[in-house]
Amino acid sequence: MSRGSAAEQLLTSGREAELEPSGERSYLDRPCQEYRFALAGEEEGIPYRSEVTWLVAGPYVLIRDVRDARIKELWARTEVVELDEAGFADEVLLP
Repeated sequence: MSRGSAAEQLLTSGREAELEPSGERSYLDRPCQEYRFALAGEEEGIPYRSEVTWLVAGPYVLIRDVRDARIKELWARTEVVELDEAGFADEVLLP
């Protein structure tokens, strides 16, 4: 799996346009859309399925929660704790 850049981890890159929001929430004083979807495939001959939840505000994924569908103890969560866009040109905020 590729680690990707910080921008790739923070920005949705338009993927949310393919998804149907599952709800609305607020986080970091921003209105957010919640998206739920699954990633499935095979890695080194072993099938996997991960349940993913995104909390998205604009182009930003503020919370990304990924849980293995079979092994409930296997999960990862990334969470933005502060977001300050002031002073950055728009092109800097693009992936």
